[in-house]
Amino acid sequence: FFPEDRTLEGILAAKELFKDEKQVERLKKYHGDKAVWILNAWIETWLAPEFASWSLATVLPLVSCPALAIHGLQDEYGSVRHPELISEFCGSSVQVEVMQDTFHMPHREHPQMVIDLVKDFLA
Repeated sequence: FFPEDRTLEGILAAKELFKDEKQVERLKKYHGDKAVWILNAWIETWLAPEFASWSLATVLPLVSCPALAIHGLQDEYGSVRHPELISEFCGSSVQVEVMQDTFHMPHREHPQMVIDLVKDFLA
């Protein structure tokens, strides 16, 4: 939703982690030859001073369909304030699900739980 201290700290930690070529190789599984470019674009965008005031606040009111916001409680890139603000600003109803014992990728960490949340939401 916005760059908060936790977001920037997480990205700085990732920047250090991805100095290890083995970590970059993991990304190539998903992004192929563009992995380094994608990683650098992600890091440099979020850390750019001109990006510090970026927010979804102006566009979320345009969302007119129900939404499901799934967030890991231990997400290293954002606090639970992110899904709370999505719910607050979205132009439609939002179901917020904060998953315990979960970091930034709930769909990988707890795939069946995410599938069940999505199935229930769509029902």
